[in-house]
Amino acid sequence: MAVEKASSGETVAQPVTPGARSAGSDRMLYVDNIRAGLIALVIVGHMAITYGAPLGDWYYAEEGQVSTAFAIIAMLLLGIGASFLLGLFYTIAGYFTPRPYDRKGPGPFVLDRLKRLGIPLVLYAVVINPLVTYWAAAHGGYQGSFW
Repeated sequence: MAVEKASSGETVAQPVTPGARSAGSDRMLYVDNIRAGLIALVIVGHMAITYGAPLGDWYYAEEGQVSTAFAIIAMLLLGIGASFLLGLFYTIAGYFTPRPYDRKGPGPFVLDRLKRLGIPLVLYAVVINPLVTYWAAAHGGYQGSFW
């Protein structure tokens, strides 16, 4: 319910329609909801891989046997998720790209994207991924050289 002031000074609750934009905001709330749902599915997929799904590769895998039912459900979840999750993320990003591109121009737009995406990518590739891979291998019993 949205709250508005009436001419007499009292507050009046107004119903809010689903997917409506919040007052003073230019966000499309239903797109945020879709993105939140997709992120939740990515997390569930990685948890399924961690706890025994026969598909996929992840830093850590829990030991033990999983039931056939879990394996089938996890493979369906991961197969269906892999077929549309990234594509839907890219579609949403592509839908919102023309406005900042037109506002900034090609050069500043690419520089902004390199800063916003390139710096985290390099940080992950150079620092985070090697450390997590080392930690997972060391705690998984690997005895060889890491060099």
